[in-house]
Amino acid sequence: MKYAYTIERHKGKYWGSVIDLKVCVGSGRTLKALGEDIRAAIDAWVESSLERGHQIPESRSQGDASIEVTQRTAELIAASRPPRATSARA
Repeated sequence: MKYAYTIERHKGKYWGSVIDLKVCVGSGRTLKALGEDIRAAIDAWVESSLERGHQIPESRSQGDASIEVTQRTAELIAASRPPRATSARA
């Protein structure tokens, strides 16, 4: 599972915002550091939102870059979603 984020450069630092997760942001002096910070921000955002009983939106947007969530976060998101209905076939 991946989430897209925007990238901006300001005063020698990269800043990113995850498009589908409100107020989920990160920063870094390099693009690699930004990606690591964004991944950590997604982990914290998901955990905090689930603790508060909020649903986690699916990633639907495209941005400047995208990042794979950690296995733990992917499992938390999957466990928070209702099972998909299967159609009965006769």
